[in-house]
Amino acid sequence: MIALLLLAQVQTPAIVVQGERLSQALRQCEARQCTVRRDAQVSIASAEMLFRKGDYLKAKLLLAAAIDRNRRHEATSPKLVSSLYEAYATVSLHEGDEDGFRRGTRQQVRILRDHLPADDPAVVAKLTALSDMWLKLRDYRQAKLSYEAAEQKAARAGQAEMAALAAIRVAWLTAIAGGRSASRAMLDEIAARPVAQTGDLPDVIKVMRFRIDASELTDAEMLRRARSIGGAYRETPLLVVNPSYDFIDSAALNQAASRFEMVTPIPVRSSDVSSVQWVDVGFWIRPDGRTDEVEILRGTRSESWARSIVRQVEGRVYSRFLPVDEAKRTAGQYRVERVTLRQRYVVPVGSLTPRRVPIGGVETLDLTAA
Repeated sequence: MIALLLLAQVQTPAIVVQGERLSQALRQCEARQCTVRRDAQVSIASAEMLFRKGDYLKAKLLLAAAIDRNRRHEATSPKLVSSLYEAYATVSLHEGDEDGFRRGTRQQVRILRDHLPADDPAVVAKLTALSDMWLKLRDYRQAKLSYEAAEQKAARAGQAEMAALAAIRVAWLTAIAGGRSASRAMLDEIAARPVAQTGDLPDVIKVMRFRIDASELTDAEMLRRARSIGGAYRETPLLVVNPSYDFIDSAALNQAASRFEMVTPIPVRSSDVSSVQWVDVGFWIRPDGRTDEVEILRGTRSESWARSIVRQVEGRVYSRFLPVDEAKRTAGQYRVERVTLRQRYVVPVGSLTPRRVPIGGVETLDLTAA
């Protein structure tokens, strides 16, 4: 959402609104006294404040109201209205509203496609948005089909880099479905493309090769290969090793039981209500790719899973890099991430009311930019 707020501020005088001033500005917008640009700025900023405090539902409803006020302006202000849908989709995913996530993602893509030229950077940047959506929803088959279509569309539009990124995703999804040999061949073909010699693509391909081979490597080989990626030419780190989280939740137990056709150990009842569980984790990424000084900054702390988040971040390995700012070349880069336990709205047996329940895993969002 931070990036969306920056988008909403492009080519307009700076607007500094905080605290009571932000609340007053939001009331003006709710009274339809704001331009589309100011409404988008104020609404996204207000939603971000609520999101940071863990009030996901309030943030989602606030953005939904902003969309209702501004949807009629999509033809004249497509980027701004699309940014509202994108923020809505982001909050919806963290809040457990998968239907809202789908709607928000589809609408942000449709608005840009319908009202901007096909080669507009905003349209190009969203070529894989629907594919990313399916990946987030863990529909890997649909995600793969969508990435394949996105690659072809990007290639026809002359967007070679975007086509290569989509193709890398196809290769990765092929690998996790068991087709490692086919995936390696795909990466060989991508690496031979002229565009794969520029920008981040050489390192991204190295990361994908590493992840495909990881299960066949010793710990020493894994560390050596992970730390061979990147170098002084990189200004920012690239995540190479991303360990699994080691906490066991009710969703994981239920999924394990279903695989063996056992009775669900923790069924969802009509009286069950799962609250949003989140933490902000802060940590340093040192120039050699190690993480350091990992700590939970705030959140709805549950000791068991919060400790697991710390262990997971401590186990990450990033590419080597050299910050542009000389003052940071020894310390590296400090990062803050919001981690939310994944949930979904379902209608339990014996109820007509959708309720939020855990589904296993986490969603992460980089909050560093703020």
